[in-house]
Amino acid sequence: MDTNNSASETTRSNAVTRTPSSSTRRSVLKKSGVGVAGLSGLLSEFGVSTSDSSTRIVTARGGLNSEPRSTRKVPQKWLDHQRALKTVTSKLRNALESAPFVGSVAYAPTERMDGGVYYCQPEISVRPEATAAQISSLPDTAEEAGIRTPSELVVSDVAVRRMNGEFTPADVDCYDEVTDSPFPGGLFIKDSSSGGYHYGTSGFMVFDDTAEYLYTANHVLDGGSDSCKIASTDVYDYQGDYIGSAVDGHKTHDWCVIERSGGGYGNTIQYEENEIELNGWVTESGIDSLQGDTDAIRQQGVMSGYQTGTLKGDLASFYGANSCIQMYGSAVKLGFPDQAREGDSGGPYWWPNSDGNFAITVHTGFEPNGSYSGCGFSGEKGNPAYGYPVWRVFNNTNYAIS
Repeated sequence: MDTNNSASETTRSNAVTRTPSSSTRRSVLKKSGVGVAGLSGLLSEFGVSTSDSSTRIVTARGGLNSEPRSTRKVPQKWLDHQRALKTVTSKLRNALESAPFVGSVAYAPTERMDGGVYYCQPEISVRPEATAAQISSLPDTAEEAGIRTPSELVVSDVAVRRMNGEFTPADVDCYDEVTDSPFPGGLFIKDSSSGGYHYGTSGFMVFDDTAEYLYTANHVLDGGSDSCKIASTDVYDYQGDYIGSAVDGHKTHDWCVIERSGGGYGNTIQYEENEIELNGWVTESGIDSLQGDTDAIRQQGVMSGYQTGTLKGDLASFYGANSCIQMYGSAVKLGFPDQAREGDSGGPYWWPNSDGNFAITVHTGFEPNGSYSGCGFSGEKGNPAYGYPVWRVFNNTNYAIS
């Protein structure tokens, strides 16, 4: 369940207050009240390879042995840029996220494309209440923040955006009264600790070498007001039928797994009277290659329903309304037309391609300043949304998909 996950965070020290020269492009924009930087990008002054060579990356894996399930060719120059970008973004985050008006530092796609993939650049997301003077203090480039720019970095601009959300009318159907066995992802679930009011969406089936489980968001099942623990509650479907008990998870990264004797979970995601079968998960390189690809990914939530959307960033920070959700530089940022209504939490995001369907994450929360008027009524909701990518979970546990 989403309970006002408004990206609040603990303020850290040593804020950067470097003010750009009045002759720079962004300083003119900022002083005129414009809070978003251009996305055109600049070639690095330190030299960039012009080689046309390409390399093949693994975009999706599956199974306990993490076998490659989907690959694609990308320009080597793009791959080198993305690797350098991650180092620069991490350093920029360490320098700037201590400023109380900065909500998150991530990297996000630009308009520059090569070989079917978009180059990304660091992006600073400032809180809705940030002043023009605060925005003007932010650097135009990594160099301006005192960070050395690697020669591999093709795009050297730093983008700035205000976390106002992107609002759209919402008029959706609520979850159906459905009980299914084996139980799939994408359906209504609730825990036993809150009188039926603590609910969310099932994610998808995962397994290890001993059992199968249902994967979802930890905060859906962590006990409501006592939201600083790993879930350990019984879980039920819409009809009140028992579907398992939470047995493992991570409170700060907001994931958990549900198990019941004999299994009974399906390797599918159900939506709009349809379903897809999962064939694995999207890798870190796969997430990079999907950045900016319009309508490349899918989402299912019991309130918002089935939607198509876009990966809008990676290496993002996200801090939930409760103090336990702390995704410091490890979240993915996702954009959908009608996003993050209460009850969507735990619901799956996935990438369909010619090789199959591959899980990306489950829903944790959204940026502030959204509102809605309840199930089945018109309202508004802000996006982007955030989640902890499953490749990080599978790299550090024995769980897998397919």
